[in-house]
Amino acid sequence: MKTNYVISGGQKGKDRLKVLSEVVQGTTLNLLKNLGICEGMHCLDVGCGGGDVTIEIAKLIGAKGKVIGIDMDSSIIQLSQEEFNPKFTNVEFRALNAFDIDEKLQYDLTYSRFLLAHLTNPEIVTTKMYQALKSGGVAIVEETDFSGYYCYPESQAFARYLELHRQVINRRGGNVDLGAKIPKILRGSGFKNVQVNLVQPIFTKLSEKIIPQITLLNIKEAIISENLASQKEIDSLLAELSQFIEKPESIIVFARLFQVWGYK
Repeated sequence: MKTNYVISGGQKGKDRLKVLSEVVQGTTLNLLKNLGICEGMHCLDVGCGGGDVTIEIAKLIGAKGKVIGIDMDSSIIQLSQEEFNPKFTNVEFRALNAFDIDEKLQYDLTYSRFLLAHLTNPEIVTTKMYQALKSGGVAIVEETDFSGYYCYPESQAFARYLELHRQVINRRGGNVDLGAKIPKILRGSGFKNVQVNLVQPIFTKLSEKIIPQITLLNIKEAIISENLASQKEIDSLLAELSQFIEKPESIIVFARLFQVWGYK
C-alpha cells in the first residue's frame, strides 16, 4: 500500500500538469461526455493534481452537482483551491491520500488519470473507487503505456530521457506500462462491463514537444537520489532535448493512453 511519487509537486508540478492536460484534455472531455457525465452528478477525482479534469467535470455537472478532487500533495491542493474555489461553487479540493478514501456509496463517478502508474498497489485504490460508487455508477481510469512513446528523427537524448523516466518510476515501485493492465485490475476490484479505448497524442508544436523536458526537470531530483544519473548528465540531456524540439521536422509520439471504464 505504497506510493513513492517521483514527479515534483507544488507549483512546478501544477505547471507541468497544466501543459500535459492541454494536450490530452480533448480526449478526456470527449470520454466524459460519451459516458454520460451530466448535470446533478456527484463525482470524485482521485489524484486530481492541479485540478484540470476536476474543473472540466464541474462544468459538466453544473450547480446541482458536486465534484471533489483529492491529492496527497497539500501544496498543489492549496494552489487549486486558490485558483478555482472563487470561480466554482460545486468544487471541493481536499488533501487526501488515495489509499485513505473511506467513503461508501457516495458518487456517480470516480475518476483517475496518471496516478495508478506510480503506485505499488494500484488495485487497492481501484477497489476504494469501486466502494465509493453508488450502484450503477461508473469509474474511469486513464493511464499510460510507455512502450509506444518515441520520437522522429531518432534522438539519443530522448531515448535516454525515456530510459531514466522508466527506471526511476520502476525503482520507486510504479509501472509506466500499467495502462494495458487496467481492465484486469478493474475487474479484480469488482467492476462489471469493463471497456477500453486507446488514444495516442502526437506532439508537433513546440509548446507540446517541450513536455519531456519539463518532465525531466520535475523528476531530476528523484533520478539523482536513486543514483541513476548525475546533475551534469541531466543538464546535458536538457540542452540536447532543447535543440531537438527546435527542429521543425521533429515529432514526439506520446505514450499510449489507455482509457478504461467499468460499472458497479
